[in-house]
Amino acid sequence: MKGDDSMINILIAEDYDLLREDLVEMLSGTLDIEVVGKAKNSEEIIELAQMVPFDIILMDIEMEVQYAGIYASMEILKHNASAKIIFLSVHESKEIILNAIGTGAVDYVVKGASIDEILFHIRSVYNGKSVMMGKVNELLMEEFFRLQQTEKNLLFFVSMISE
Repeated sequence: MKGDDSMINILIAEDYDLLREDLVEMLSGTLDIEVVGKAKNSEEIIELAQMVPFDIILMDIEMEVQYAGIYASMEILKHNASAKIIFLSVHESKEIILNAIGTGAVDYVVKGASIDEILFHIRSVYNGKSVMMGKVNELLMEEFFRLQQTEKNLLFFVSMISE
């Protein structure tokens, strides 16, 4: 959902009050970003995403329960397939990253990234570019190659049994 074209309209979902307010303050201090809503749990972000025009959601994974952000993303994308969600999480495990991106999210940034890195990801996603970097990119490439090899093996198996 596009909001005002002159600004990148952001929703933030983060359960930790201090971090949520720090993100609001840092992002609001830029000339091209406006925080148009903030939520402390999955229920609030799902509701906000339906009511408030936004360009991007910065979503924590672990809020009121371990995978609350992943659940919220699935719900939001079910109703708005073009929503752009960037996960901002402490989790760096393969399983969690792949599940998060598997919801249809467009990017994943590990908490602890500098504000400049976060801004780079937001602006890139806003401009239609995916910039998954570091471990996230490596995991996605690894999974892609694994799936590609599985597909080749399956095709070979099917060709063998159909002869």
